[in-house]
Amino acid sequence: MKLYELAFACYCFSEFEKGYQDAYKDFLEETKHKFDMSNESHRGTLLTWLNRWRCHIPGDSFREISEHLRLWFENSAEVLPQTNKQLLDLSDEEIDRASEAYGQLIGVGGTKIDFIAETIASKILFALRKDVYPIWDKSMRDEYRKQRPFRYSDYMKFCKNELSALQKECAQNRFTIDQLPLKLKREKESLLKLLDEYHWVTMTRGVVIPTPETFRAWLEWV
Repeated sequence: MKLYELAFACYCFSEFEKGYQDAYKDFLEETKHKFDMSNESHRGTLLTWLNRWRCHIPGDSFREISEHLRLWFENSAEVLPQTNKQLLDLSDEEIDRASEAYGQLIGVGGTKIDFIAETIASKILFALRKDVYPIWDKSMRDEYRKQRPFRYSDYMKFCKNELSALQKECAQNRFTIDQLPLKLKREKESLLKLLDEYHWVTMTRGVVIPTPETFRAWLEWV
């Protein structure tokens, strides 16, 4: 993934996935950009946002699920990175440790509440630590598992490598990677949200990013 490809994908996402964008914006505003799993109101906002992102969680189970999430959070606090950490900050060993929270979250609530599976688990972790945990939906899992077994910790490392490559490109263009959301007019969102939009557009939606040659040809028409 190149910097221009990310920019194009994020533009496509913001223009054609407004429902998702609005849902996430509402989630951020209602939690004041500081989601707290120990806050009952925040947990309700989380479940509402997940359903707006097509997670299909039964509304009449919100209270029960909320309690299960609270207990999970209390039991998993020791493996969650500090809130000021970013994925780029973590070593492979720290990523392996942080990914334990993902495995602990899957299946929370037992067989009755079995919808906290892979996709939802990654979205919940993203809500908790938006700078550490990437969203991992089915199309992304299928793509990476074509060649070999691919765990969530592997995906975290893959995303870290993508961010590292972007960091170098940003430096070549005389700005830091932390300034990238602002450059893309997405200053309220994390780098991993932008990365997810690229993965969503190219894998889930199957959009092929135009080549540099195509962009140059279009530019000549301006």
